[in-house]
Amino acid sequence: MKSNYILYTLISCFVLFSFTASAQQFRYGANIAPAASWWIVEGDLYITSGNSIGFQVGGTIDLTLGESERFAIQSGLNFTSAPGKFEQNPESPSFAGKAWDYSVKTIDLPILLRLRSDELGKTVLFAQYGLTLGFTMASNVNIRDGKNGGNEFDYESLNTSLTMGTGIEYALNDKMDLMLTLFFQNGTKNMIITNANDDNMFPQQLGLRAGILF
Repeated sequence: MKSNYILYTLISCFVLFSFTASAQQFRYGANIAPAASWWIVEGDLYITSGNSIGFQVGGTIDLTLGESERFAIQSGLNFTSAPGKFEQNPESPSFAGKAWDYSVKTIDLPILLRLRSDELGKTVLFAQYGLTLGFTMASNVNIRDGKNGGNEFDYESLNTSLTMGTGIEYALNDKMDLMLTLFFQNGTKNMIITNANDDNMFPQQLGLRAGILF
């Protein structure tokens, strides 16, 4: 019930934003992004196990500000798959070869400010920065046991990430633009819940987003 309520709230915000934007400044579209996902681990008991491949797919809304159109606010809703994996630190006194694989699914709400260049023919360059809220829809963990089994972990229900990126807009015609964005999401909140240790684990994603704006 809680997950459904969050989803309905986000959709309502998406629709409200759409109706309040003026037709001349407002654009909408869809996007998809393959992404490399990994964890930053702070502490002595665990280390990251490298990168996993995830993805994002969803809808985009873009509101250009001012007559010069040098700034824009971008938001939307994205379904995100952000797998992660970590293992015991081999230098830990309790090392027993234990490792964990996570499969995490979230609904993300980005709120980004974009700085746009002047038009260069059919192309506009931009840089963006902002905050992404990730609402956990599902999380599963597979324990790759060492000796004596492995500890159980839970995943937090809300993630916050600082999101930055750079890219180009290319005019395909008078009514449709192609947008390519190289982005990085830096998780700022410890997402692993456990009473067994004091280690902190922050999810990260680096990806290339391709989208169409109308």
